Amino acid sequence: MPIEGAQALGEWESFPHRLDRRDADTLGLPEDEAIIYDLVDGRHTIEQVCARSGLQQNEALGVLFSLLGQGLIAITGTAATADTPSPAALPANDGPARLEVLPFRGVSPPDVQFLKGYGPLGYVPGLPTREPGRDRYGRFPFDNRALLMRCGLTVAQKKEVIFLSQMLPRLDHFEFFDMDEPTDDRRELKKAFFIFTKKYHPDARRTLDMGPFEPYVAYIYRHAAEVSELLQSDDRFRATYARAVKARNRAYREGLESLREERESVQRQDRLREAKDRKAEIQKRLERNAKARRLVSRGPEMERLNKAERFHRDGMLHYEQGDLTTAANLLRLAVTYDPRNRVYEQAFERADRESKSELAGRYWERGETEQSVGRSEEAIAAYTRAVELAQDPAHAAHLARYMVDNKKDLRTAMAHAELAVARAPQNVDYLVLLAKIQESADLSTKARATLERAKVLDGSREDVKQALNALKKK
Repeated sequence: MPIEGAQALGEWESFPHRLDRRDADTLGLPEDEAIIYDLVDGRHTIEQVCARSGLQQNEALGVLFSLLGQGLIAITGTAATADTPSPAALPANDGPARLEVLPFRGVSPPDVQFLKGYGPLGYVPGLPTREPGRDRYGRFPFDNRALLMRCGLTVAQKKEVIFLSQMLPRLDHFEFFDMDEPTDDRRELKKAFFIFTKKYHPDARRTLDMGPFEPYVAYIYRHAAEVSELLQSDDRFRATYARAVKARNRAYREGLESLREERESVQRQDRLREAKDRKAEIQKRLERNAKARRLVSRGPEMERLNKAERFHRDGMLHYEQGDLTTAANLLRLAVTYDPRNRVYEQAFERADRESKSELAGRYWERGETEQSVGRSEEAIAAYTRAVELAQDPAHAAHLARYMVDNKKDLRTAMAHAELAVARAPQNVDYLVLLAKIQESADLSTKARATLERAKVLDGSREDVKQALNALKKK
């Protein structure tokens, strides 16, 4: 063939197949690439695609080679059939709400410039595909029709092939090889490729009927071999790529935290608006009730309801003035006199919750004062009361750590650490703390399980890996 690298396209009779479900407009392809890409359907040969494109032969072949290099098409010796699992035919994987970001997010400019020199193999997606707390496939929607196609592959193997063929443009190399975390360790990378070849090497599948999955399996293996060769042979690329993916993962976690804070801020504003609207509605209802009560006899029942109304009114006044303890006491009386009044009950619950939070803050300050002068017993007593009142995960974790440092009861410290984890299950620091306490209490099995949870949330934490390795040696 007349263009450089065209041997990768195979023979004229070879068939180009799409490997991406998106159309040319969505991909933002240039005009020539869009023309060729629209003609690729897995049922026409390279010769037929070039002839139908209206482009010069060399130009058409150059475009096909470009699409191949971008990972958008694969070339096989067989045509697609009606049963071939086409990525374009599978349902779109919208998945959970995700940050919209550009490639190389969080990566230093020098590393970006260096990696771009490697073309598609140096590409770092702006987001990791695997979400915290989810497995390899996450929310990826599999087409049951494709999974039920008859061939020698198991359903699990079909899922892996479909996932890799459709998600390849969104996977970094470590996700592609199903590695727990980015690494520049050649031995780990070689081990990952070895495991991969046991499933996808031509020798491994020679006696296995791949059916319509054959072109996708072949493409996946070629990509894996090319990536592995680059990672093994180019030391600078290997180190830079691992560093870039780690930086991307860091930026992703920071973005999630920012979204969480933004969501909580919006929720707080919504609660304030709801409280204001609720207060106006309550006031109208109270005025209607008061008017109605003035029109009926003032029997014992009415006296009780009137007292409840006065306690509620006075309680709300104190609440608005910031006297939460008095407000909670008055609103408790309102509920006592009128226990079926849901408005009074909600007002009391809100004031009681905020009153406890305020009181917890005072106990916590007292604990900090006692700790600063070395009175650990008094500090622990104050801290414990604060945690009981507000159930704050950061305070619970601090108390657990302080008790361990001062050689206090491990079971009690463990209970506080468990509370911190329960209230903030995504916090890796709390999980690490709980695991350390469990290990100190000779609960190695529980400690290992806790660290495994932490590893799923953040596989890059060195302290988690070291602690797990230490436990495995016991």
